[in-house]
Amino acid sequence: MQKLLAGDKGSVVGSWLTMSDASIAVTSPPPPVWIAAEGPRMLALAATTDGWNHSYWGGDDTTRFSSALNGLHDALRAIGRGPSEVETSASIACVLGAWREVPGGFREPEVSVGPPERIAEVVRSYAQAGAEHVILSLSPDPYGELDPESIEKAAAILEAI
Repeated sequence: MQKLLAGDKGSVVGSWLTMSDASIAVTSPPPPVWIAAEGPRMLALAATTDGWNHSYWGGDDTTRFSSALNGLHDALRAIGRGPSEVETSASIACVLGAWREVPGGFREPEVSVGPPERIAEVVRSYAQAGAEHVILSLSPDPYGELDPESIEKAAAILEAI
């Protein structure tokens, strides 16, 4: 895909796709390619791209993110790339203010809860652990109804950072 987006030709023979000298019309620079990954095989693939997102919605604890980031760094070293060659990001499920979990309802496994200053602390902890970007999910339930004012309320997180 990266070759095609750069205007080069590409060939592949796989279980699901076969292409021979394929090309696409390119009229602008290629967009950055990012991979969300956590396991060794996908981290090795992410090491060949422009950016990586930890494919787990974390909460307050950065341990799982740090472990995956170490795996990405190992994969980068294995192909002769440096850590600065791939942008890194973490995802955090969070709720501003209080939250009453619905028993038996769907939710992300880990959720950061608290005022904007508390969520800002969590964002800073991911930055200290190596995340260059942090993605906030403002609801622990991706299918739940979101407070229509949550984006405006979340601006206070940026101010606290």
